[in-house]
Amino acid sequence: MKNKIYIIGMLSLFLLMISSCERTALVEPPAFVKKPVIVCLISPKSEYIYAQLSYTKPYWGASANVPDEYIQDASVELVDLTVPNSVKLSLFSSKGVYRADTTSFHIASLHNYKIIVTLPNGKVYYATSQVPPKPDLSKLKMTFHEFGTSTDISVGPGGGVYSETPLLQNFQYTGDLNTNFFASMQVVDSIENKFQKAAEVVFLQDVNRSIIQGSNSGVINIFSKQNVYFEDAPLKLISVQGSFYTMDKAYAEFYKTQEFYGSDPSPFSEPLILSSNFSDGAIGVFGSYDFENGLIYHR
Repeated sequence: MKNKIYIIGMLSLFLLMISSCERTALVEPPAFVKKPVIVCLISPKSEYIYAQLSYTKPYWGASANVPDEYIQDASVELVDLTVPNSVKLSLFSSKGVYRADTTSFHIASLHNYKIIVTLPNGKVYYATSQVPPKPDLSKLKMTFHEFGTSTDISVGPGGGVYSETPLLQNFQYTGDLNTNFFASMQVVDSIENKFQKAAEVVFLQDVNRSIIQGSNSGVINIFSKQNVYFEDAPLKLISVQGSFYTMDKAYAEFYKTQEFYGSDPSPFSEPLILSSNFSDGAIGVFGSYDFENGLIYHR
């Protein structure tokens, strides 16, 4: 009897402890501190250099509903640290966009650049970027591809059987892309069924797996796998065409942020997931990239 009473007492104490742990804690949100947001992405392919300047606004509270605040009275300068050259960006639109053309100021591969933003209150923010090597499609090869076993899904109007067929591909890049830089591919495959009817398949990869860090060995392997939904297997690969991107770390991190936010990420709300490489507490990205389009594989 004493043992039963002891056990019941211990269970009651345990339940009391659990219920105490489940009480909701009231925690004040962190104080909001307005910060400048600076986004500038440069490329040798660009006709213009753009930078957008704004301020963050609170994620919570009534002031979170106020319009976005753009910075229209800053000084924006881009400096080439590799050769003695610089250019001032002028205000281009009321949405805090500053612009300069590349007629006398060129963005060149492997040059180091610095953006300097001076606000009316005298505060200065800066960031640096090295432009990645120009992609060389002659050094991008498909080294392997294989169609897996098809799984029948449905019958089409013409009597053909639609199937899901896994396709595994491997590409290898042997261009000069060391660990300071990153690469990404966007490809479209032309596929043919057993009756030589062709279709195009866009390969969509998870952004965290599609961005590959460069290698000091000079070899980068990029794998992709996707189920192809097509009529009348077996299938054959006819060709692969698309784009090959090189980028610095700041641009690679921003690319991942775009995937999180969608096609139009907003930098105005806090808390922010946007990766930043600016000085003195400013939020934003100064990054660089390059790309080439073309035929990657043909049967």
